[in-house]
Amino acid sequence: MVGKAERHICYLWGQGKTREFFILKTLVVYVTQSHNKRYLLLIFLLSLPFLFSRPSYGNQLTIAAADLTSLSLEELMNIQVYSSSKRLEPAYQTPSAVTVLQGDDLRRMGINSIPEALRLVPGMEVAQFSSHQWAVTSRGFNGRFADKLLVLVDGRSVYTPLTAGVQWSRQDTTIEDIDRIEIIRGPGGSVWGANAVNGVVNIITKSADKTEGLLAYAGGGEGEKGFGGIRYGAKVGENSYMRGFVRYRETDGLVDVDGERLNDNWDSVRGGFRFDAYPAEGRSIVFLGESYKNKPSLTNEGRSGRYDESADTNGGHLLARIFTTLDDGSDLEIQAYFDRTERIENDGSNASKIIETADIDLTHHFAAGKDNQISWGLGYRNIHFNNVTSGSTYYVDPAKRDNLFSAFIQNRITLMDNSLFLTIGTKVELNDYTGFEFQPSARILYSPDPKTALWGAVTRTVRTPTRADNDLGITTSYFELHPSPDLASEKTVSYEAGYRSWIGENVMADIAFHYNVYDELRTEENIDENGLGIYFQGNEMSGSSYGAELSVTADVTKGWRIRAGYTIFRIDLKTSETSVDTDSEGYYENSSPANKLFLTSYIDLPWNMEADLFVSYVDSLKFSEIPSYTKMDARLGWNPGPDWEFSLIGKNLTDERHPEYEASYQLAEEMVRSFWVKAVYRR
Repeated sequence: MVGKAERHICYLWGQGKTREFFILKTLVVYVTQSHNKRYLLLIFLLSLPFLFSRPSYGNQLTIAAADLTSLSLEELMNIQVYSSSKRLEPAYQTPSAVTVLQGDDLRRMGINSIPEALRLVPGMEVAQFSSHQWAVTSRGFNGRFADKLLVLVDGRSVYTPLTAGVQWSRQDTTIEDIDRIEIIRGPGGSVWGANAVNGVVNIITKSADKTEGLLAYAGGGEGEKGFGGIRYGAKVGENSYMRGFVRYRETDGLVDVDGERLNDNWDSVRGGFRFDAYPAEGRSIVFLGESYKNKPSLTNEGRSGRYDESADTNGGHLLARIFTTLDDGSDLEIQAYFDRTERIENDGSNASKIIETADIDLTHHFAAGKDNQISWGLGYRNIHFNNVTSGSTYYVDPAKRDNLFSAFIQNRITLMDNSLFLTIGTKVELNDYTGFEFQPSARILYSPDPKTALWGAVTRTVRTPTRADNDLGITTSYFELHPSPDLASEKTVSYEAGYRSWIGENVMADIAFHYNVYDELRTEENIDENGLGIYFQGNEMSGSSYGAELSVTADVTKGWRIRAGYTIFRIDLKTSETSVDTDSEGYYENSSPANKLFLTSYIDLPWNMEADLFVSYVDSLKFSEIPSYTKMDARLGWNPGPDWEFSLIGKNLTDERHPEYEASYQLAEEMVRSFWVKAVYRR
């Protein structure tokens, strides 16, 4: 039965008299019934002021998706990006190292998960180490809990506040629903706040008015054991649209060093909806939700060094965003979301970890005279932890609430008409662990013509402690890990410069340089008392890193586009004289590949066929003794008519198997050569 808050929202949307609403209502109820109705009512109330405000011009947040092969290189340079400054601007005029992956990039490369897509970006470090676990970061410090990359889905942070990093298995977004992925390589803390130290990834899904009709897909083989989904979208009012979806996916386990298949299969089921309404010109309302359940298989018993990853995870979220233009020409956006995740151990201990996050954010853009474009915003986030532990693990406060207050301001100043721009601003945050944090930034861009841009930036960012950093303890007969309530933030000052331009008529190049200075990096200190290791966390490491990222895109002929990229990265760290940490320095200096290369090729063939190729070389990881490897993926696609698409996809074709990463407490698992097929029906 639909609850009272949902009935109010349905009345507001005017969907009750339409046939399509009843088709989708079941999915809405499925997602919303698992969450507290107070948040639904809060989102509804937030929308009321905007329903009766007067607009003045069109909604700048509505972007039509385009197929990769239909975009010229000039159009690629002018793709609008949002993640760099929280306002839309052409990619070539963004004073950041930015890459945009279109939804068609993912389709053409046979992508079935978000981390796979990020392999297509220079400067990104992506390594898989189980059927559903990944180490993903940008510009160093990679790991299972890589803590210096901020990831967003439709503006909702998926960076976990408990252990840091991103649980990628919980972000199994329907690939066909992705409009684009915006990747900012380098700091984004002045806009997005703490933990956006080395990069920001924003996954942006298509609006409901771009997904009308039926979409069904299914596939499977080796590696991707089986997957499928159904999406249905419809117009449900004069200017409102809605879609609902369900998705299932099961992956094979990887193999060990002897080539024996491991019992770590993983399956996921999820469902959700999205509603987009345009009550008047210059005004939009977005309301979306999703619920999921993931279940990995039990790991092989008796395997020395295997990490027991046997926990079920489930959760979901609701998000609302209201955008309007005001009488004075400025625009205002309010976003609110509620997110809940739960992890339940299957080892009989009844241990669980529940995180509930409520977040609200306001952003206002306006012009101050002819030469100043000002953005400012306020935000509040409340995080409720409820950790039930057992055995040797404990939290000082099992049920705790964290509060995060934030504000930012940014001014884009035109120094020379349409050619020289200076952007200055800062983000200020107040958190429960380290108090006030300031993250200022200054960026300059010179663009003498629409096909050339030179930019530079200086930015200060921080990585704040997590709940586990401060509050987690472990007691065994061999060692003790004590909570570290006095842990400070890790500080980074980044210096960046970049150049993007055309090389000839059909070639576009983009290069970015960076130099980072780190202070108060986290270390693991050890006090040895009578042979018992007593550990706690400190801030006893500093250092620097530098590197460059080059990408080139070229139209070789009509219907054949290639992209190539090269990344070089070096890092030098040093622990203080008082530190007894002997591992962190060497680990982080050798946990990122020093060199990476990749090439993608998209070819349109006769008879509505497509041939696509991805080849990459990744340097060795010396600390964990992961050798260098060359990886090749390929796809052959056929579109026999407007409704059908068939694909044959091969992964890791260059060798029988290879490891990519070795996580702590877990022996390296190896990727294997695999093939699968996929069929898509659109109506």
